[in-house]
Amino acid sequence: MNKKTKKYSNIAAMALIAQAALYLGSSMVMRSVAPDRTGWLRYVFLAVSSVVLNLVPAALMYFVAGKRSDDEVKLTALSEKPKNSDKIATTAGCAALVFALGILYKKVFPAAATDIPVSIDTPAYMHVLMILSLCVVPAVCEELFFRKAIASRLAIAGKTSAVIVSALMFGLAHFSGEKFPYAFFAGILFGWVHFRTGSVKYSMIAHFFCNFTTYLFACAEEVMTEGAYSTLEIVTLVSFLVASLILSFIDSRSASDAFKRSDDHADAGSVITPSLAVYAAGVTAIILLWGQHG
Repeated sequence: MNKKTKKYSNIAAMALIAQAALYLGSSMVMRSVAPDRTGWLRYVFLAVSSVVLNLVPAALMYFVAGKRSDDEVKLTALSEKPKNSDKIATTAGCAALVFALGILYKKVFPAAATDIPVSIDTPAYMHVLMILSLCVVPAVCEELFFRKAIASRLAIAGKTSAVIVSALMFGLAHFSGEKFPYAFFAGILFGWVHFRTGSVKYSMIAHFFCNFTTYLFACAEEVMTEGAYSTLEIVTLVSFLVASLILSFIDSRSASDAFKRSDDHADAGSVITPSLAVYAAGVTAIILLWGQHG
């Protein structure tokens, strides 16, 4: 299993490097083709680029890695199928926690906040276009790549290792030093949802909820007074944290079973290969240089 884990890690690094190259290319195209931050063309381009940036590397990884063997499927499958109530509790609890801590993170690091240019004059078709490009498409495509393609393959070294490594790559793929810590934390929880429920559709739902709620708050900020908006943030923060705590207790009965290791699992350290380390170092360098040169 160690040999196969290293193989998957190397393939994941190759797919991630392809994604980074596509990201750099799309960023240059964005600056020349769709510079208007409020125009419809920008959001069409964002939706298309999100599909390309995630599904092309995911397809590359599937093509090179091949079909998973029966032993791999059996090793990474859930020992006990969770109840629907547990799936809902996990998804809702993690989504609430990600968004609640996002409110706190934005207060500490305002530069990390996503700039969504909405106003009371924004036409309905632009709202639809922005929801698709900023909320729906990223949630679906990013979960397919980072959780379904990467984490599911690396899970033969243990689901905990797979969650951490895929979350690290997810954070780096945002190409932002300010956004990395929050994206890494969100990736941990989305990975938890994916493996706890046994389905990527639940991590997609959690991811979409966070994106969409962020969008709704951007809209609310435009129409509410500063005091009313601050109250909304505080009420949401407290209620979401409490809800997350309650839901985690509901799901805690058998959640740990999904992450149990066995002797058949590969060594956790086999996930980290030189190629993956080179990718991480390279993207970190790009982020640092990007920050210095704007």
